[in-house]
Amino acid sequence: MAQSVADLDWKSREILEVLFEATEELTTSEIRDSTGIEPNRVILYRIENYLEPMELVETRQPTAEGGTVVPGKRIQLTEEGERVAAGFQDDDEDEGLSIADLPERIEQLSSLVESLQDDIDRIDRRLDHREEVDNEVADSLETMDGRISTLESDHSE
Repeated sequence: MAQSVADLDWKSREILEVLFEATEELTTSEIRDSTGIEPNRVILYRIENYLEPMELVETRQPTAEGGTVVPGKRIQLTEEGERVAAGFQDDDEDEGLSIADLPERIEQLSSLVESLQDDIDRIDRRLDHREEVDNEVADSLETMDGRISTLESDHSE
């Protein structure tokens, strides 16, 4: 378990930076969408085992309103978390990447690319479905045009 901010991995740092940039509490799904870190349990693990015990974030579980679906936890930075996240941004601006940072940065970018590829695949499936629907509509319109032409010719006779 991380004992100091210096021990935090890139995923924990990304979570803190996304929360720092947010104007309100976020859910793990919102953090996932902003960071590309998947699945949600990876985010929850870092929050529950590192960030919350270090008092960098606070979590709040909203009450379920009717039904059985439990809303996602709401997460926000503490004052200490804001200070740490601001420090990360200052460090990023002051320092470039060192060779020691490359393996972690590659893992981070790979995770982001994987998330983006999933988004692209989902969009491709939607477009394929949309193309099928468009083709069906075009076929139906052709059939209707043929029927209208037949009715017009029958009516004019």
